[in-house]
Amino acid sequence: MPRTYSPIDKIRTELAWVNEPVDPNVCGCRHLLCCEQISHPVGKCPHTPIEKMWSFRQEYFCSQCRENHFGGNRMRGYMTAR
Repeated sequence: MPRTYSPIDKIRTELAWVNEPVDPNVCGCRHLLCCEQISHPVGKCPHTPIEKMWSFRQEYFCSQCRENHFGGNRMRGYMTAR
């Protein structure tokens, strides 16, 4: 089976947002399921952020995105062993 590979330039452009400065006035949600549920584009949530959190960098989240990301009411049962 041939190995799939992406050119390094393509990978760099896809991850360019990581090096962008974080705006405390914008919700930085990039969780794809959350974006589909709330219907906002990736990284462009229209809600005002209420909480500053550390995921792999400092980010700001609104209440809805915060619940979807980090085990709030909407994630109940997803991370439990059965």
